[in-house]
Amino acid sequence: MNCQEVLNLLYDIIDREASEIDVKEVQEHLKHCKDCFGVYKVEGALQHFISEKIKSRNEPSPKLESLRMKIVEQLDQIDCEINPDGAGDGASESRRPPFLGFTKILAAAAAIVIIIGAGFLISGYFHHDEFYIPLERAHWNAGENLIPYKNIQHLYSALSHTTKDMNYKINQDVNNYQLIGGQQEEIMQANMTHFVYADKADRTESRLVSVFVVPAEQFILDEELKKHQVTINDIVFYDHNCRGCRLVFHRVGDLIVITATTEKSVNLLEFIPGQQAI
Repeated sequence: MNCQEVLNLLYDIIDREASEIDVKEVQEHLKHCKDCFGVYKVEGALQHFISEKIKSRNEPSPKLESLRMKIVEQLDQIDCEINPDGAGDGASESRRPPFLGFTKILAAAAAIVIIIGAGFLISGYFHHDEFYIPLERAHWNAGENLIPYKNIQHLYSALSHTTKDMNYKINQDVNNYQLIGGQQEEIMQANMTHFVYADKADRTESRLVSVFVVPAEQFILDEELKKHQVTINDIVFYDHNCRGCRLVFHRVGDLIVITATTEKSVNLLEFIPGQQAI
């Protein structure tokens, strides 16, 4: 495995999405390549920093004070490395221009500020990855392999569960889309029932809409999502459109119903897949 192949796999390894074989090959390469190892360590540290920053963004100010102290400590350490004999040692100052240490400290401080700023700027991406991607991925997976969903036992079990246990009746036809499959899945640590609808006019069954039904107690609507509120016919929808996959959330009694599609022609604000059973 060459350096370019290692760097291509870098983010998959940091995100723990690479295969065991790839990880072993990269680890072997890193043992003998200091350049790749340095990149891996820097990228890994940045990823960890951003993740921790996102987790702590709603924590009280002592967390920020702790971060400030760590930055100061790092700058002090850099200063000691640049001037090991202290600023008052004339011999030390004669060996290097007096402004050199200060310049490097400023550069280090600027780098830290840039990293912190980057953490704030791209936190939205990681938040999207954490809150929306699992649902988008479930929709994409259904499109790649419909066989489990079209299994008659899986579909019957999903319909029975939503009707009897969740008091929610799924419509067979919605806006020229027909129910073709469904199954129960664990997504985002919640027990969801995933139904799949296909465009009646599409014989290849490639134009799909996914419907996820989940108890509201297991799925907390994101605060950012609530900013995108739309009310139509007394139904409150929360609309999220990103990365080519649209997600629309709405409540039905004690349930959250989520619709998802990559088809731009489908208006999910008009796609009502069911209603409370009587």
